[in-house]
Amino acid sequence: MTVGAVLVHLSTHNPKEAGMRITFKNITVLLIITIAGVAGSAIVGLMTYGAGIFNPASPGFSFLAYGLSGGFIFAFYHVRGLSETITTAVIVSAVQFVAATTWITLTNALIWSFGVNLPVVVLAFLFERKLANLRMAKFIIVGLLYGAMFVLLTLVSGVLIGLQEMPAVVFRQNFVDGLLIGLGIGVGVQVAEAFLHSVDHHIADKRAKKLGLDERKTIEPSPGEERLGTRVPNKPHVN
Repeated sequence: MTVGAVLVHLSTHNPKEAGMRITFKNITVLLIITIAGVAGSAIVGLMTYGAGIFNPASPGFSFLAYGLSGGFIFAFYHVRGLSETITTAVIVSAVQFVAATTWITLTNALIWSFGVNLPVVVLAFLFERKLANLRMAKFIIVGLLYGAMFVLLTLVSGVLIGLQEMPAVVFRQNFVDGLLIGLGIGVGVQVAEAFLHSVDHHIADKRAKKLGLDERKTIEPSPGEERLGTRVPNKPHVN
């Protein structure tokens, strides 16, 4: 069987099983990137707020909550693309909104759920497409954009709530929190993607070597064929 025949055979043989393998691969990639994103954010949060990241009443809880939602949105974009990620971000925001109403006001819950998660879709697009050439600097841009986003949301929240004065320290602290959350998510996602890329290369190399060996077997004659004279000798026979 030639290389072309092998590829045709693999693409047409048992399509249901192939579809299951693709779905399983997508789920695996989704889990790896999500876990890496929330892990990166949680590690930074632990160094900043300690065990407070596990307390919903603590500002440190945002490292865990946004690390999970942000990591999942980044992962979903990596697997399914832009259009489906927008819908997913809306669902994730709605879930986070309902959960947040148990300890903050409805207005703040709305701002700090939809206001954070929907722009992450744009960040994921930039991360995968526009920032691809920056390689190791991508997480820095993600962190800066998260910080700027937190500052703007702080302003919007203050205006809607009706606060007359908002000290600069509030904006600075929220910028730092957003920056650290973005850096943690960015580093985690980047490490996960690098790992998955290495795995894909390893699998592709193994398949290429296997296909190369199969092709070689179809070309090289057996020793018996050589004895029967099926190969052309190197030198012509002279009487």
